[in-house]
Amino acid sequence: MRKVFFAVLLLITASFAQESAIDSERVIEKILLVRSDVPIKTSGINLVEKNLTGASGAVAADYMNFLDFPSYLAIGATNSDSLAYGAGLYVASELSALNVTLLYGLRFDNITSKDTTIGTRAFGSDSALVCRLAGSFAKGVRDGGLRCIGISSNMTEEKVGCVLGIDGLVIGDKNAIKSLRDAGFEGAIITPLITESVEQSVKDAVLSGYDMVQIRSTGVEEAKAGIKSAVDEGADIQSAVERAAALSEKLPANAKADSDTPARVARSAISLVVGDNVPILKDKTAGVITDNEDLMSEIKKLRENVSFYGYDTYELKDYMVLCIEGDKGRMLIPQLTSELGDRLILLSLGFPMDVFYYPEIKNYITTYGNDSYSLKIAAETLFGSNVPVGIFPLRSPRTWIMDIDYATEGKRELKALEGSSSDALLFNAGYYPEKRMVKVGLTPGSAGLFFANSTVGASFPSPVKSGSVKVQVEFNVGMKGIMDNALTSGSFEVIAGIKDLTTDESYGTQLIYRNATKEEIDQNLTVDVNVTMTQGHRYFAYIEARAKQDATLLITGKIDFWSDDYGVWYDKITIWV
Repeated sequence: MRKVFFAVLLLITASFAQESAIDSERVIEKILLVRSDVPIKTSGINLVEKNLTGASGAVAADYMNFLDFPSYLAIGATNSDSLAYGAGLYVASELSALNVTLLYGLRFDNITSKDTTIGTRAFGSDSALVCRLAGSFAKGVRDGGLRCIGISSNMTEEKVGCVLGIDGLVIGDKNAIKSLRDAGFEGAIITPLITESVEQSVKDAVLSGYDMVQIRSTGVEEAKAGIKSAVDEGADIQSAVERAAALSEKLPANAKADSDTPARVARSAISLVVGDNVPILKDKTAGVITDNEDLMSEIKKLRENVSFYGYDTYELKDYMVLCIEGDKGRMLIPQLTSELGDRLILLSLGFPMDVFYYPEIKNYITTYGNDSYSLKIAAETLFGSNVPVGIFPLRSPRTWIMDIDYATEGKRELKALEGSSSDALLFNAGYYPEKRMVKVGLTPGSAGLFFANSTVGASFPSPVKSGSVKVQVEFNVGMKGIMDNALTSGSFEVIAGIKDLTTDESYGTQLIYRNATKEEIDQNLTVDVNVTMTQGHRYFAYIEARAKQDATLLITGKIDFWSDDYGVWYDKITIWV
């Protein structure tokens, strides 16, 4: 009897050991993020890059590989938290329809003009803008029912707080793992793609505290061996398995996406980077150099008699549009600029790096991508009536010259045009040099045309010691106030600018423009104004807030950047070369 008992016990033990080995194999695979062109069978997370047909299980994807939607950089150019949130919501809805369960690739990197590898897959150069918009986008994605995996190639203390609301994070610096955990990050921490010495690299990553390892489908077996070696050396992967499993859990969709979101993002993103105004070509003899059939189709909807040319052979017209898409068209910039001057318009349909390398450019517009919505708004900007309002979210590597953290002067303007009943109108404007702040308020009580404008800034001598130098004037601006969309004929905008007091030339950029919206605005942003400064000249750097009503009927509503702690201000103006 005793022999039988021991025989049964050994059989059960052997069976249990075999089952544990199987479970161990499955457990190990769960902490793999497997990158492949098409869906593959895995109990880990499948990161699909090209074709989602047949996708099932836990599937991650970068929306820019699959959706017709403006780029991350275009979202950055909108400088709008609400549009970033709406974009995340829309992307989640569209990816869910393709059986995707996780968004991969939300970048928390702040990039410069030289970051061509990342290109349009990041929000911009300013850390505060990147953090704010990435956070809003991530919230939209999660409210849309998808979990979110972010990427940061340089995880600084400043960025740690930005990533706390996402489910997973790809980082290359293993030393940042402790900082993230100490700050309360509960998501899965994932390696960048491992392609060399896979077994050893995976082992080292697991021992360093990574929760998941990212590998190609061809490296799965080597990766498993590396995880097993790490476990044999004492690595406890229980927490890693739990965090990886949480990534695979579905989220409920708590909000509905707006079908107009892609068009709204594209319209708010398109930017006039160089030039005072876009030369409207709807009544001009014009030629367009491009091989983008979709762009040509959009232009033909607006105007029939436009001449289209390839990049090899073209005929000069009164005005020419040169489309830069990838490397196409870039080599023609010097020649066409020399021949046409300000009658040449450059249209960038991707990463807009050219503006930093060709100072002779007179007119430069960018959409930050070639999705159908961006192409449509590009055509409407050139041959229709659209005015580009996007901020340019990039800057080039540069050297500090000076800071301006004071204001010396300002002015205000209150105007009711003839025929307007100013007695029934409450409008205010003020400037406060000690706070580097302007305030405007407009509460209409009658029909008519009314303005409330205010400016504050600092005058200073040129920091250039010899000749003339092209510089960037960086404005760090904050704004707080309320727009009420009952003011259907009203608008509010903020301008950052610099004036050459010696020549009376002015340069500026629009920070924000709102027309018939209902929202509370409370944000900080950083924008650059490009200007050539000359030795011996004197300059005035400023911000200006403008409120306007133009109505033939009595309306209600308000623009309030006046009350209490409302207003627009700059913390600092920095000059870079």
